Amino acid sequence: MLSCKPDYKIQKVEFGLIICDEGHRLKNSSIKTSSALSSLSCNRRIILTGTPVQNDLQEFYAIIEFVNPGILGSTTAYRKVYEEPILRSRQPSCSEEERVLGEERAAELSRLTGMFILRRTQEIINRYLPPRLEWTLFCMPCPLQQKLYKHLLCHNVFRACLQGFTQGSAHLACITALKKLCNHPGLLHVTVKERTDRGCVESSLYEGLADLFPESYSSAGFNTSDSGKLLVLSDLLSAIRQLSPSDRVVLVSNYTQTLDLLQDLCVQAGYTFCRLDGQTPTSQRQRLVDSFNSPYSQSFLFLLSSKAGGVGLNLIGASHLVLYDIDWNPANDIQAMARVWRDGQKKTVHIYRLLTAGKIAKILLIRQDICQNPQ
Repeated sequence: MLSCKPDYKIQKVEFGLIICDEGHRLKNSSIKTSSALSSLSCNRRIILTGTPVQNDLQEFYAIIEFVNPGILGSTTAYRKVYEEPILRSRQPSCSEEERVLGEERAAELSRLTGMFILRRTQEIINRYLPPRLEWTLFCMPCPLQQKLYKHLLCHNVFRACLQGFTQGSAHLACITALKKLCNHPGLLHVTVKERTDRGCVESSLYEGLADLFPESYSSAGFNTSDSGKLLVLSDLLSAIRQLSPSDRVVLVSNYTQTLDLLQDLCVQAGYTFCRLDGQTPTSQRQRLVDSFNSPYSQSFLFLLSSKAGGVGLNLIGASHLVLYDIDWNPANDIQAMARVWRDGQKKTVHIYRLLTAGKIAKILLIRQDICQNPQ
């Protein structure tokens, strides 16, 4: 670990070259790692990463500034010349002039950085990999999900968001509540109970939700039948286990609470599993991966947090991957789905994306398609 103190001995060394693997971690120039590495005396710097970094223009600037300082000007100049025009041009309400200007600035930014960025896509190794089959499974919501979803959409907080009367965190809270509900009503029940205990339910998004749950409802033991996605997942895992006993599965979610839910499902069904999330110590992660990939592994499932996945994880021990919930950013889902379709995979790979039919997940899917195919 490097120190940021100017008198630290290593800072007196004249380095000829710095190579940073997993370089996407330097996307924030204010973190200690970035500051420490930037303080070293070295004119040649290389970043290696398999994680997409171009979706956030500020993060992109931080990485470019590290390997080629000054090429894009100061932070203020970059924001004015590139970031703001590009972001404005991507808004649905932008004018034709703003759209043209944004496209010109994006092209210029790509030209400048393209002179020192070497990009290699998945297509290069695809020809050497076994076939990959991908399905998007639309799961019908259960009656309790339908009732709660309708109540949320009719809530004053939701209506205010839709009509543009609120800003900032209210929109995110509404989206998060809907996504939790699509995963399982029990996740929403946990939030309602926590807010009730703190006396924070009145005049909030969760007001009145507690009355819609059955009196005997408990979030301590999740009921599979309360979630359309969990029902489909349960049947899917059972089918894989029966038809291909030697096959293994990676289960991915964006949320730790959802991983807890999936872990409960594994325990109830008697499935052996291992788990990697943000709480897993870095020193144990590769050991978990190696153990799961071993042909002698006893684990049927690997529970993975997508947020903890940006560390070069290769899970070729599995030939099935289930993406339990999807993200706004298509790059995150693409990266998560590629965990099992990597160099070394010997079996046909099966990818399943679970979406609750007719709900917010469909909107996320449409937005992902627009991001990947803007035309």
